[in-house]
Amino acid sequence: MTSDGTSDALISEPDGTPLPADWSVLRLGPQPSIKAVNDPGHTLLASGKAWPGLFAFSSTERIAEVQGLKPRLSVWAESLTTLHQAWLLVGGNPNNRIALTLFVDLVRAISAPDMPGVRATPRLDVVWERAVRPAPDGTGSVPDDRPGSQGHCGIDGLCKGTKAQKGKLRELLAESVPPNGLVVLADDQIVAFLSKPSD
Repeated sequence: MTSDGTSDALISEPDGTPLPADWSVLRLGPQPSIKAVNDPGHTLLASGKAWPGLFAFSSTERIAEVQGLKPRLSVWAESLTTLHQAWLLVGGNPNNRIALTLFVDLVRAISAPDMPGVRATPRLDVVWERAVRPAPDGTGSVPDDRPGSQGHCGIDGLCKGTKAQKGKLRELLAESVPPNGLVVLADDQIVAFLSKPSD
């Protein structure tokens, strides 16, 4: 057990190893843009619910997908990474105010159903993935060893299926967020996160 109360178990599992089924993971994302007044996220946020846009790939992940790679959606094991650490690790952006809790066993139950001429997708998975950050010289990436980085993992399988099925997978992920599983970080929390280094 580390000094901040998180577990130091399982931090050396190989890339792609499934997380324990009874664990939970944390996903961070931005609020819907005030300019996108028709974004359904506004209505869902008002009712305390997640929306599919919170599970969209980052710009880097989208580039990888276009290049034929199979990126995973970045999440953090809550037993290894605190909310403060995760927020800093994803860039410390004040716009990232939405924190979601997802249960691994519920994520693994998600599959996009059959559609005309297309079979159902395989179920999603949550697996270990080594955290990386941009290299200091701007070429490629290097392992990220900042506090909490050992909890990095990824949701695998969001690249499979048709465009419609990929959208359905994100919709089902949003629906899997449990009641009270969505937190909006307040201004004072953001200030506190910015004012002190990670534990």
